[in-house]
Amino acid sequence: MREVDQGAVASRRRPGFAGAPRLPRQLVDRPRLVRRLDTDAPLTIVRGVGGAGKTVLMAEWARTRSAADRPGQWVSLRRQPSTRLSFWRDVVDATIDSGIETGDSPLANLVASLGRSDDPRATLVRAFARLPEGIHLIIDNYERVDDEDVHLDLLDVLEHCHEVRVTLATRSMAGLDAALLSLRVDTEIVGPEALRFDDQEVAELFRRAGAVASPEVVAAVQGATDGLALPVRAAASTFVSEGRMLEPHDIRVPDAVVSYIADTVTYFAPDERVRTFLLRISVPEGVSVALARDLTGEEHAEDFLNQAESNGLGLWSGQGEGLVFRFSGVVRSALYGELVAHLPEQVPVLRRRYAAWARSHGLAFVALSNAVEAGDLEFASRITLESWAQLLEMHLVEVVGVLQVIPLRTIRHYPLLAMVLGLGYDALGDNRMRAIELFTLAIAASRVRAGKTDRAERFVLVAGESAAYRLSGRFEQAGKSGENALQIFEELAPADRDDLERNAHHLLAHAGISLLYAGRPDRALEAFRAAYSASTQVPELRARLQPLSLIAGTLALSGEMVEAREPIARLNRMTWPEGWSEGNPGALYRLAQGFGALERFHPVGAQAHVDALERYLPASEHRGAFLLLQALIDIATHRHRAGSVELQVALERGTGNEIPRVIGEWLSALLAVEYVASGRPARADAVLAHQPADAPAVILVRALTALLGDDPAEALRLLNGVRQRGWMSRHIEVAHGLVRAAALLRLGNHDLAADITDETVALMLDRDLRFEIVFIPDVDREALARNASAHGLTSSVTFFDSVAGQRSFLPSVLARTRLTDREATVLHQLVETGSTAEIAAALFVSTNTVKSQLRSLYRKLGVASRDEALVAAAERGLLEG
Repeated sequence: MREVDQGAVASRRRPGFAGAPRLPRQLVDRPRLVRRLDTDAPLTIVRGVGGAGKTVLMAEWARTRSAADRPGQWVSLRRQPSTRLSFWRDVVDATIDSGIETGDSPLANLVASLGRSDDPRATLVRAFARLPEGIHLIIDNYERVDDEDVHLDLLDVLEHCHEVRVTLATRSMAGLDAALLSLRVDTEIVGPEALRFDDQEVAELFRRAGAVASPEVVAAVQGATDGLALPVRAAASTFVSEGRMLEPHDIRVPDAVVSYIADTVTYFAPDERVRTFLLRISVPEGVSVALARDLTGEEHAEDFLNQAESNGLGLWSGQGEGLVFRFSGVVRSALYGELVAHLPEQVPVLRRRYAAWARSHGLAFVALSNAVEAGDLEFASRITLESWAQLLEMHLVEVVGVLQVIPLRTIRHYPLLAMVLGLGYDALGDNRMRAIELFTLAIAASRVRAGKTDRAERFVLVAGESAAYRLSGRFEQAGKSGENALQIFEELAPADRDDLERNAHHLLAHAGISLLYAGRPDRALEAFRAAYSASTQVPELRARLQPLSLIAGTLALSGEMVEAREPIARLNRMTWPEGWSEGNPGALYRLAQGFGALERFHPVGAQAHVDALERYLPASEHRGAFLLLQALIDIATHRHRAGSVELQVALERGTGNEIPRVIGEWLSALLAVEYVASGRPARADAVLAHQPADAPAVILVRALTALLGDDPAEALRLLNGVRQRGWMSRHIEVAHGLVRAAALLRLGNHDLAADITDETVALMLDRDLRFEIVFIPDVDREALARNASAHGLTSSVTFFDSVAGQRSFLPSVLARTRLTDREATVLHQLVETGSTAEIAAALFVSTNTVKSQLRSLYRKLGVASRDEALVAAAERGLLEG
């Protein structure tokens, strides 16, 4: 059982609810409703229209709770619409900002986990179940939720986490009814009828306003306002200020609200100072005193906000420096509508000021969205430059929503915005063609802009350019841009690096991936190590996961398995947000572990790492690397015949993400070697014909084919022709060495074979590579072991003993079916017809000649009929071409 830190628990307990708004001074106590909220039901819903008094009621109830109750947190939803990720982000941010939870709480990484979890609901349940004392959430403005998953998420959490309670206020039950009909949790609903002011409460409101209302006045107000809180307050205020009897026909609900706002503003400042002040602060969802002053230049901002609260226009929430004033929804809507209608020229100015304030307070998405709404795309680009990683990692869906409204003819002049939008489309996987179009625009624009930027922005542009090239399939250009980006970063002054503090790890990772898939793993590792170093300057520990994952995967692909152990071990010790190790951040970590398992001859363990990414891989840019690992697993389990079919289908099936040339050559070589192992050398030749003859992996397969065909001299000739050509992984290098030694031994050069064997085995032991031994036939491995023993090579002998139980997937010999030109011509005619007369006519020869050729053909294929001949010929690749 998990121990609970009593000190920590005590710190989470406090009277009331953290973040609850302050109650208005002229509050009318409503004990009948407070009692309704004081229930043991897991879920309480307060439902009513805007201005019905939902927020004030919940705030009144919140203050009655004692420190002995479970921790309580007030969450006011600010995004419209609120999606699953934004909803849970608001919840998590509120609990951490208030101190109810801490940065190492089970909730801290919840949002990051949700974005990559295969089962988000289970992820939520686990996170809340780990809270030692549970939690009670009050959620205001729940009508902003526009994602049915959120409703079901809440029900799942409440059903399985008995120490969690939720009280929410909403204008609408849309989306909730169907879910609640399941009756999965007890639910208390305080509806519109209950929220209406009764006669006593209306009379009390008048008394608090300084007047005594007669029963006739109360009845008139009730009839006109239907008991809704805001119109009732408007009517009371009008009655008291004008001293007149209110008649039913004098007031309607919408007019009451508008009149109340207008009268209140006029009362504040006849010179319209306050009116203008309130209109201007309606742009943000909420304002601190400092933000209000910044937007309006009004030195009496705090006094004006307090007066607005006392007149029921909104509420304060938070405490200390986090104190924020928020209008009620209907009030803000009315004020903003008036601002747009009467002062339209001020809207972009205010949006720009708000964006600048949000930027200075680390609110990247708020800053970006307001800069775009203000039409200041230059400023939006600057925000993107500074907060690239935060925007893409934490606000991906919202960022795409904001940027996708910018016309292409406009965004083409802002390469950073185009790149971020393209990366967003690519990550979401729902509009890849648009992503490629944006990458193309971004690359062109970045070239034009390059001479006008400082080095920090130049680094961001070029790193983004490398990602744009790579994700649109232009790997050579991506590698060049990645190299340029890395060089620029290496030459940056410390001050410039400070400007990139929160983004450098993300951008260097992109540059490194571009270098890796351009065949530059050495420089890719330098980029990834620089990315890791940069990530240590970011407070979130999760920023370090992807750079370490990329380091581990690159080392494993390069065959440097000993070096790969250290980053793998560190990643094993770190806490991963749920879903990250099964998605893009952990992809190459999984790849490295898969290679490690293969080198230990544990293909089942390797397969588990491939299967863990099953949902992610089809649209991943790392798909080719995992196809490579899967092919090696198939070879290890002697599934090379079935594996060749699956690999061929995978290579032919387009997924929108092209496979880099350096990986493609390796994959083609593995497909060819699977064909060779299955006795289909002609098919292997056909595959290799489309690959560069000097590619190391291609040379390996051709040399193996020659060795199996009992032509060791040709195998040796091919291997001796290897030249340093870009990237040659240690996996391929040691396989070359083993085939070279086997070829020398078959040629009778025992001494040189022993020397090559000892060198190759030493390299394998130094790099912890063992699996590559299966790339020579068992008969050759046994011969090499005997030769090593005869030469007294103790280390090699020990190595061969340790792998003696691992059988090769290759045959000892490869018998090619060699057809004459005439036999090959008859075979292709046989596909069209079984009639010797028709074949003879097509070839202009006699039927006897055709029969003679068929007998010879059948004998070579070892068959007795046309159907058997066609099957055998297809198996051996004799029908291709």
